Amino acid sequence: MNAYPSVEVQNCGQREAILGGLKRFHGKSPMIYRTNVLFHTRKVLGLVDDLLPLLQSDYPLPLNVSLARAIAVIHDDTEMIKGEETSKHKERLSLEEISALQMERKREIFSLSQRYNQGSINGFVYGHLLFLACEQKKAEAQLVAFADKLDGFGEALHEVYAGNPHFLEAANTYVERIQRFIQEHEHLASLMETKILPTRQNLARILIHGNPHTSDSIHQDTGYYPYEFWRRSVEGRFGEEGLAYLVTAKEKANPISFD
Repeated sequence: MNAYPSVEVQNCGQREAILGGLKRFHGKSPMIYRTNVLFHTRKVLGLVDDLLPLLQSDYPLPLNVSLARAIAVIHDDTEMIKGEETSKHKERLSLEEISALQMERKREIFSLSQRYNQGSINGFVYGHLLFLACEQKKAEAQLVAFADKLDGFGEALHEVYAGNPHFLEAANTYVERIQRFIQEHEHLASLMETKILPTRQNLARILIHGNPHTSDSIHQDTGYYPYEFWRRSVEGRFGEEGLAYLVTAKEKANPISFD
């Protein structure tokens, strides 16, 4: 597993404390292995680190690794202002509503840029990184956006493997969303040749046979590489902390009836 230097975060106040207090999938309950936005950003950074060796030779210009890792750290910082904006919600918006949302996001970026006007990540100006993450025009930002979706998919599928029916739709939706994102961004096209790209599975069957994860069961290969890539990234990057996240239930899910 490749190792990169620690990301240097300077003059960003209490942002980590704020992100640590924001729940993932806050509008969806129950979520057995729910975590917070701060740990999500750390997982996205780990996934970026694991994806970089697979992509660098395919870019027309060398990837700025330091920039990609900096964007990964702040990619969800606008949630500190309004909270999580689900992709499912955004996909239902009209063109006028999308335009209004984009303007709102720019105001959020300006607000955070003012709040942390001396902030920097890996030497890059904090506000500029927020803009790059939102715009998603640079290859580095597109890679982070892919890793972000891959982590969301991993989180949802982790719930399904544990027998939580409330994330069945989310897991299926992420498959379509990731495939569409890859097709729309040529810099990531090489991922279509790997086993990382999620494909449709019979998730209902997985759900029926799902059980809560344990320290033993979590190491049993499911045979589904995209999930295994995500799981191994989490445990490989975070060790005991990652294992604890993967197997420690935070909420209780009621079983679904298929009668």
